Amino acid sequence: MAIYEPAESSYEPEYRLQFLTKSPPYPHVVVQGSVNLGTDLMGNDDETIDNEYDVRLLVGPYWKHLRNVVPSVTINGYWNSNADEDDQQKWDVWGLTWDTVGEFGANNDELRIRLKFNFRVRGEESRVMRIGYYLIANGRGLGAEGLNIPGPVKEQG
Repeated sequence: MAIYEPAESSYEPEYRLQFLTKSPPYPHVVVQGSVNLGTDLMGNDDETIDNEYDVRLLVGPYWKHLRNVVPSVTINGYWNSNADEDDQQKWDVWGLTWDTVGEFGANNDELRIRLKFNFRVRGEESRVMRIGYYLIANGRGLGAEGLNIPGPVKEQG
C-alpha cells in the first residue's frame, strides 16, 4: 500500500479555535477541515477487490510543543458514476493515528500535526472525492506566529 499525501493546494481553508483551560494550563486548539482529492483515490476495476490507501495529512497550526491530539477522519465525499443492482460498493477508514513532523515555522523549529490512516474503497466506478478531519489538540505552546499560521484559515467573527 503506497503512501498518499495530498498536494497542499487541495486543502480547503480550516476552521480553528483556541482556548485555555485551568488544568493543564496549555493552549487547546480545535481544527476542522477537508481535503479535495479529485479523482486520485478510486476503486478497482474488479468490483470484488478493495483498493487500499495509506494517507497522510498535515493539519492545523504550527506548535512549539504538542502534547495531545484527539483526531477524527471521515470520507465526506464519494461518487460512483455507474452504480446498479449488481455492483458492489464499499468504503471505510481505519488505523487512525497521529504524529508530528518538524522543521516548520519562521525558525524551522516548529511542529505540525500529521494524521495517518488507511482507507479502502470498492467499486468499479467508485471514487473518494473528499476527506474530512476534526481534531482537538493541546501543548505547551503554539508556533511563534500563532493560531492562523500556516493557512489557509477561514475568517470568523
